[in-house]
Amino acid sequence: MAGDCHSCRDQLIVSLVDEHVVMLDPVTCRSLILRQVNAMDITLRGEVLLSIGSYPSVAISTLLTRQSEATVQV
Repeated sequence: MAGDCHSCRDQLIVSLVDEHVVMLDPVTCRSLILRQVNAMDITLRGEVLLSIGSYPSVAISTLLTRQSEATVQV
């Protein structure tokens, strides 16, 4: 059962809401909102890297390309 709990902690729910990316940790219910990461005006976009603890950094654009998945491993 501890393995199941650990795997839950390693997942985030990622949603694209208008021009913003919303990330939710389903275990702690903490959220992170990255405003205008997916701006309609391409001149406002930049590459954003997310780093959480000891996990490797991941580009938000990579998360958006995987958005069709319900959860993203971090």
